[in-house]
Amino acid sequence: MKIELASSMDEKPIKALLHESRLVYEDITPSLLKNFLVMKDDSALVGVVGLEVQSRFALLRSLAVNPKFRSRGYAARLLEAAERYSEYLGVVTLFMVTTAAHGFFFNHGFKSEDRMTAASLLHLVEHFQRLCPPPSLCLIKELEEEHF
Repeated sequence: MKIELASSMDEKPIKALLHESRLVYEDITPSLLKNFLVMKDDSALVGVVGLEVQSRFALLRSLAVNPKFRSRGYAARLLEAAERYSEYLGVVTLFMVTTAAHGFFFNHGFKSEDRMTAASLLHLVEHFQRLCPPPSLCLIKELEEEHF
């Protein structure tokens, strides 16, 4: 499986996978895809993860794996790739919101964070402000600076 930056040609398959996974997809645009990573099997989309970068902070979003490929560790590989890419971009802190997958993220080093604290740091990220319902759990992960 190959992980690479998404292209505009990936927009429709990404939206379809996010819709199937019951994740937000309505705000996905070609310009937003510049910080999305896709995992492919040949040319078929296996999984996706996105970042919305605000200086040294980023919102991790849209982590999804095609149901045919689940339970094979691909979500963890996508998360690891997103963390490495974040570090490359100079991001030191990842935030994310979830309604159901918090156990997965806790197992990968994320911790609970006050939603208002995160919102103040990610003040203009539409996905965080408008598209995630208030019952969502806000999580944070500080990236290890030694990887820079």
